[in-house]
Amino acid sequence: MRLGLTIALVLVTASAGAAAPRRDGRAVRVPRTLAVGATPTAVCAVDEDGGVCFAPVEVGASATVLTRAGDNLGTTVITRVEPIVTGCNTVGSYGIDIDRRRLPTVDGGELTLVVGMALDPDARLVEVSDLPGVPEQTATSTVVDADGDGRPDVAMVRFGCDAAGQPGRRFGTSHTCTATLVASGSLWRQVRAERTANCLR
Repeated sequence: MRLGLTIALVLVTASAGAAAPRRDGRAVRVPRTLAVGATPTAVCAVDEDGGVCFAPVEVGASATVLTRAGDNLGTTVITRVEPIVTGCNTVGSYGIDIDRRRLPTVDGGELTLVVGMALDPDARLVEVSDLPGVPEQTATSTVVDADGDGRPDVAMVRFGCDAAGQPGRRFGTSHTCTATLVASGSLWRQVRAERTANCLR
């Protein structure tokens, strides 16, 4: 997996007092896999009036705050969570507030929160025209470079789907699906999925 690739220097030395000659070290690439719980809980949007998450989050949860301009504002915590009920009397999203005192001052604009996943200080939002394995009719997507290497690592996508979660037409579908994905080689692996019925009443 590309996420968090690190270079480990392996040095092999003779034990103290041994007659065996020392062998030179060599650099090897060791792919670091995501640990359990290292995938994001949610990717949320926040503006001056509050924010919304399309997956359950908790008060006190830590979140990294990114801007559309490519800035990483650091981390903060969620201070309020309020379920938003749809016309079907089911929870479709979650209204949130964050502790803005922990962040530098930002003049307007929408912020993106990556909740429940530690990101590199160089993490930022990136623009991607095509995500392999993601439905072509995706209505919205948010893509994050989690380690600052310029390549996408995490994505949140929303698309029209049916009751079973299968993609459908962009408009006129019975449900809206929200999927959180992480990069796995050249493909994307879904780590979380939410499905909400579309009710107009």
